Order: sequence, then structure tokens, then C-alpha cells
Amino acid sequence: MTPIRRTGLLVAVYAAVYAAFCLWIHADGHTPSAPSPFVAPSQQYLVQAVLLVPASFLIWGLVGATVHAVARALGGEGDRTATLAEVGRAWAAPTLVVFVVPDVVTYAVAGFDALGRTMRLTAPLTLVLVGVSMHFAVRRTHGSSGLRTTLAVLAGIVVLGALHGPWLR
Repeated sequence: MTPIRRTGLLVAVYAAVYAAFCLWIHADGHTPSAPSPFVAPSQQYLVQAVLLVPASFLIWGLVGATVHAVARALGGEGDRTATLAEVGRAWAAPTLVVFVVPDVVTYAVAGFDALGRTMRLTAPLTLVLVGVSMHFAVRRTHGSSGLRTTLAVLAGIVVLGALHGPWLR
């Protein structure tokens, strides 16, 4: 299996686990503490579950393309497909392991009200791990300096936050 296909599988697993968790929360009748203005609060977790898989692939593609474009503009020499594969892994793996899985375990053990306390730890930790992982990914694929790599990663993190942030409810 090629690296890009392995990353696609990882993104699919991340999205499927997260979507299943959203369905579980919806089935239990919970609503988000900060609902989206575009969806009725009672339906938010259901809509999120339905859209998570396609949205995750879109997010992966847009974040990867952004990181690649900025890295190339700053003198990086990396291949687009390799960058997408590396950036996708750098985002999906830590987000699944450090954010989604702890939320599932917290919900199973302590219930919905404990999720906010867990997220206060897992959300910033996930952001740091994704940023560091992306930094190494861009450095590997583009061979760019620390500052140039950091700028490319920051551009990707901005896009990731803008697109993924609304899902963190």
C-alpha cells in the first residue's frame, strides 16, 4: 500500500471513530455546549456524524495543499503527494489518539459532563502534537529550514483551525 493510501486509511479510521462517537452522544440525547448557528442543537451531533468522513478528507486535502504551497513558495523542494501523506498522518494520528479516544473513554466512564474537563487537557495537547508532527513532516518532505518549515506549518494550522474548529463541539 502506498503512503498516501495508508494515510487515507488513517484519516478514514479517525473520521469513522469520531463519527461513531458523535452518533453515540446524539443517541443519548446530548446537545453541544456551544452549538453551531447553522444546525439545531438537538441535531448537531447527528449532522456532525454524517459529515465527518467527507469533511475530514476535505480538511486533509486543504491543509496538506496549504502546507505544500507555502513550503514550496518558501523554497521547499517536496513532492505534493508526499506532503499530503505526511501532513495527513501528522494531523490524523495525534488527533485520534490524543483527542478522540480520550473523549470516548471519558464519556464511557464519566459521562457527558466530564468531556469539558478532558478537553481542557486534550485539545491544547493535540494542537501541540499536531504542530510538532507537521513540523517534522514538512522538514522531511521539503528539506526546508526551521523558520520556513514553521511558517508552512502555521499556515496549515490556521486552515485546520478554521475548518476543523467548528467540529469540536
